[in-house]
Amino acid sequence: MFLNPAGLGYMFYQELALSYNNLYNSGIYNGFISFATPFKNYFKFAINYEYFYFDDNELNVNNNLFQFTLAKKLFLDNLLFGITTKFSLNSIKLDNNNVSDNFNMYIDAGIIYHNFKFIHSILETLAFGIYLKNILNLPKTSDMENVFSNFKISYGVSYIFMQQLTGEFDIYPDSYNFGVEYWFTFNNIINLFRKIKLKSIYSFSDRFLALRFGLILDKLSGNLPDLTLGLGINYLMINFNIGYIYNLGLKSDLKYSLSYKFGFGSSYIKIAKANIDNLFTSLYKSYRNSSIGYIKLKNNSKNILQVNVSLFIKDFMDAPTTKEISIRPNSTFLVPLNAVFSKKIMKTKDDTPTQAVITYTYVYNKKKVTREIIKQFIMYGRNAITWRNRQQIAVFITPKDPIISQYTRKIIQSYGDKKSGFLPENVEKAMIIFNTLKVLGITYIKDPNGPFGKESVSGDFIDNIQFPSETLRFKSGDCDDTSVLFASMLESIGINTALIDIPQHVFMMFNTGVLEENKEEVSSNPNDYLIKDGMVWIAIETTMIKDGFFKAWKEAMFEYNKWTKN
Repeated sequence: MFLNPAGLGYMFYQELALSYNNLYNSGIYNGFISFATPFKNYFKFAINYEYFYFDDNELNVNNNLFQFTLAKKLFLDNLLFGITTKFSLNSIKLDNNNVSDNFNMYIDAGIIYHNFKFIHSILETLAFGIYLKNILNLPKTSDMENVFSNFKISYGVSYIFMQQLTGEFDIYPDSYNFGVEYWFTFNNIINLFRKIKLKSIYSFSDRFLALRFGLILDKLSGNLPDLTLGLGINYLMINFNIGYIYNLGLKSDLKYSLSYKFGFGSSYIKIAKANIDNLFTSLYKSYRNSSIGYIKLKNNSKNILQVNVSLFIKDFMDAPTTKEISIRPNSTFLVPLNAVFSKKIMKTKDDTPTQAVITYTYVYNKKKVTREIIKQFIMYGRNAITWRNRQQIAVFITPKDPIISQYTRKIIQSYGDKKSGFLPENVEKAMIIFNTLKVLGITYIKDPNGPFGKESVSGDFIDNIQFPSETLRFKSGDCDDTSVLFASMLESIGINTALIDIPQHVFMMFNTGVLEENKEEVSSNPNDYLIKDGMVWIAIETTMIKDGFFKAWKEAMFEYNKWTKN
């Protein structure tokens, strides 16, 4: 509003602002109070009162400026237009005698075009503006020669280099201005003191601290440019700013301003509650259909409203997931949230504090309203698991992994006709694979955190399980690592398996392929097998790879019978 009035068109909220300045400590006081708001469906409106005041007991100067600004988008979404009407009341007194009283009206206008992506994608955040100052100057007299006096034209460009950094260059009739602004989020500040870094999404409401730097070069004087520095703090939509100007010929100048942003487009849909659960990378495919959290929305209007709800998690999703819902008047609606993650999520090795952006959009009285909320959660690394959901371990059984399937087939093929023929085919294949793991040097290593993990900062009990290909590469693992490795290898050649968890331990079993009525083909001792769905199954203790297949079989069945009897 104070420079290019078209800039008001970006506003999607209401704002009340005021400022104070003792110009270069000269005793000339300057300040303003202003209010801006969206108006009707497409316009943005602002009103501002600004004053300049000086009094040294001899000379009294009083200038009062009233500004009314209207801005809107034109026929292009990226083109903004604004116009300002200014009314100036000036008085000058010398020794309490009036020297001058006058009234003037001025009209300013401006346009801004942003997003030049049609030229090149790198120019998507470029904006260009033209500011026409004092297009009309209407004094209280009828002297039409002054109508177009003091007309000035200025140009400016701005570019967002990244989400935090913006640069700007302006050409005024009497100066060149250059400035940059860098925003820190609250998480950026916290990360200075944390080992585990929080991710930041640089949304409008997430900004916390701004640093500004600028230069003002006078075209005519040829002096060194004025240096400008600025500091801004934004908290709970209250924004406090300090501006500093250093001029070689004048004293340093400080300016203070305070603003409050509110009424983000009269919202008839309010957030009652929202939550995102801590997520496990290994389960990323399941989150397409199972909920990862929710948002509870309340419709405070008297109409049925159609609402679009979307969820986006930067770095893990290629595009937002969306839902269309209908909320009845004066009622609430609980919206489960799903996420479609990209495969690159499996590169997440460590537990990562992350943020999800939940956005909802609706139309009321032909006005589109968009709101968002950011929720923090932990994205656990690719090997993490919680035993509160024991079925989660199934995602680590990967028979279709080319490393596992090809390796297992090579083992079976290498034996060819060397099979004994005394055991059922599935049992013989399992024995060959198990004993080959011994030859390969796969060893059991006890998990220092215990088989059921340790409590994380979130309160979850988290364990880490290796994928089968990782256990082959490392040649070691704990009970759950070796169980999923052996199960994956058997599954890759068509042998059904299952995992058994007992207190503080995990082992596995497999289907021998023998019907219950032929159980003695497996063993004459009923303690050596179990019956499941009419088939004979046997358990294997995968921590005993070094002891061979038969000892691992006997030990596992002993453990199984012990715990099933209890």
